[in-house]
Amino acid sequence: KYALAQEVAKSLSSLLSPRGSLKVNPEENLILVVDSRENMEKIKEFILSQDTPSKQMRIKSFPLTYVKAEKIAPLLTPHLSSQGSLKVDPLSNSILIQDVAFNLSRIEPVILSLDVFKPHQEVFSLKYALADEMAKSLSSLLSPKGKLETLPDKNSLVVVDSPFYLEKVKEALKKIDDFSLQAKREVFKLNYAYPEEVAEKIAPLLSPEGKLKLKKEERIIQVFDAPYPLSLVKKMVEREDTFSPQKRVFSLKYASATLLSTKLSQILSDKGSFEVDKPTNSLIVEDAPFYLDRVKELVKEEDKIENQLLPPITFEDAPISRVLSKISELTGINITWQEDVEGKVSVNFKRPIPTLKALSIILSSVDCIYQKEDNLIRVKKRPLLLLSSNFSLKYALAQEVAKSLSSLLSPRGSLKVN
Repeated sequence: KYALAQEVAKSLSSLLSPRGSLKVNPEENLILVVDSRENMEKIKEFILSQDTPSKQMRIKSFPLTYVKAEKIAPLLTPHLSSQGSLKVDPLSNSILIQDVAFNLSRIEPVILSLDVFKPHQEVFSLKYALADEMAKSLSSLLSPKGKLETLPDKNSLVVVDSPFYLEKVKEALKKIDDFSLQAKREVFKLNYAYPEEVAEKIAPLLSPEGKLKLKKEERIIQVFDAPYPLSLVKKMVEREDTFSPQKRVFSLKYASATLLSTKLSQILSDKGSFEVDKPTNSLIVEDAPFYLDRVKELVKEEDKIENQLLPPITFEDAPISRVLSKISELTGINITWQEDVEGKVSVNFKRPIPTLKALSIILSSVDCIYQKEDNLIRVKKRPLLLLSSNFSLKYALAQEVAKSLSSLLSPRGSLKVN
């Protein structure tokens, strides 16, 4: 009733007579003994002394592999003897049973029949952690028959296992998929795209806790967020920050295209290129739009007549027309002059000087001025200021004095005698 026949049979062997024998029936927990009447009494007495609840009480732990211990515990209670009891240990997912040996042997097959692999499927969508990274650590939580698959596009885990292990995965993810544990800082250096445009496209990809900092001048975007949002940001940056060149022609009015081209290597990208078209004084630049805009700003800043320098030159008693031609040749500025612009000048500029300042100095010596008209400098005689005055004579005759005054008048001067 209480003891296991196989265990009691081991002790009975020493009590049998030389002609005695025994046979065990495990299914019915029986011992068939053949021996003399006198010896049989001793054997019976021994069996009865061993087959008691107090002598056969055992404690055994049954760790479960696939089912939750708390779920099958109610199904085991009817199989306990009147002296039996059980406890559930959720942490180890096991059932601790105290009962007589024979009853424990009957309960064990029941447990094995209940602890079978009945897989369920559950999809876990991660918010902060990367599914690919989590898959490695979560695999150790599965049962021997459990399976795990990642869905990188959705940052999800598909787990097929028994409910007990699905619950373990769920609890683990609840702790791991946390912003405070996963957050880190990453710096993205842009090569070709506009930083502000990329930052605008990145912002919606961040988690609610994520932060973005734009350093426009350095072309850097700093992002503080969890691995999954950071992976989306990285893909966006890789997609947007590609070299998509355009070609633009910058026609210069005043600055020398050749001289200005020496500054382009400092502002173009690593893949940018340019050509100088001397006949049209133009720059032909091919690069990403961001860098073309930088060239545009450079041209806007440099292509001013006020910025043009005249290299050191010397003239001694040279016709003004030759001086103006030389200045035009040296600076690339278009200069025209009227026929009445004449005279000779002597200058000695030992150092570079602003072209307009040089013109003012040179032209003042021949009573001329210049005017700027778009990309053209026009030189002309300084306009004369004509004055009108009346002279009343007291002693001399106006007609006689007038004859002498005629030689003193300028070409545009006139007089009238009353």
